[in-house]
Amino acid sequence: MSVEPLIAPLVGTWRGEGSGEYPIMEPFRYEEEVRFLDVGSGDLAYLQRAWSPAGGEVLLAEAGMWRATPEGVVMITIAQPRRTEVSEGTVRDGLIEVASTGTGHATDASPVVASRRRYRLNGDELSYEFEMATGRVAEPTRHLVGNVRRLAEPPPSG
Repeated sequence: MSVEPLIAPLVGTWRGEGSGEYPIMEPFRYEEEVRFLDVGSGDLAYLQRAWSPAGGEVLLAEAGMWRATPEGVVMITIAQPRRTEVSEGTVRDGLIEVASTGTGHATDASPVVASRRRYRLNGDELSYEFEMATGRVAEPTRHLVGNVRRLAEPPPSG
């Protein structure tokens, strides 16, 4: 089964930078890499890793699966260290908008009780915004904004 053409253009490796803010933390900047891989089941495997431009320490790591239907419904499952998120929404004309339908967390993690993600694909540029609500900030509030560019993929060997 192949990936739905509405999200197939995401396949590849992307690099760029972003910034974070939230009412209970200091603003910060980061560099990142995002990968989407067609795993052959109709799903895209997803991996995002962000690090500090100054020291290189990892600030964020998440992985998951993306799936879309021909009608433009998109479903995303994501795992982060000690947290999970299931989101659904729409994809149309390069705009992907999803909201969480379920979240989970380990007992030692602060809960993210709701999230919203918006991605805009424009050729070889992908921009995004991430909003979240937590136990301390009740309404979904902007947390991350980023922009990544597709890297040239090496030709297949063989």
